[in-house]
Amino acid sequence: KNVMSYKPVQRSENLLNGKMLLKILATGIFITAVVIGQYLFNFLGVSVNQISTVTFATFVIFQLFNAINCRKVRFESSFKGIFDNKFFMVICVLTFILQIIITEWLPWLFKTEPLNFLIWLKITLTCSSVLIISELIKLIVNSWGGKRVKYDKNNR
Repeated sequence: KNVMSYKPVQRSENLLNGKMLLKILATGIFITAVVIGQYLFNFLGVSVNQISTVTFATFVIFQLFNAINCRKVRFESSFKGIFDNKFFMVICVLTFILQIIITEWLPWLFKTEPLNFLIWLKITLTCSSVLIISELIKLIVNSWGGKRVKYDKNNR
């Protein structure tokens, strides 16, 4: 709802600037490293039969948390006004539930193994780390890159 309050950009300006590319690259590398790390090193400590299922679930849940990161066009905190778009949040929750249903009750569909609550909790906490990484990147870029984003009640 605040996009119209931003200053217009030049037609010649790139859609993706250096800061945005840095954020995309950093979060992409982080997500890739964690997913591959889980598959290769099993740092979540699941059974051998569950490694592929956990890797699949981790990838999907990471995308949900990363979608929260992508809510803001500028380098603003992803937590600012997080519940303003209720439809977005409902879709995220429903997608999470669908992932659990696919894994737990439709194992024949994707050849998955059932996971217990503790494993789902580990996956969720691991994947939520992308929010922290993204917020740190925004903080560094905003303080190092010159212009800081001003936060006020009209700039969500």
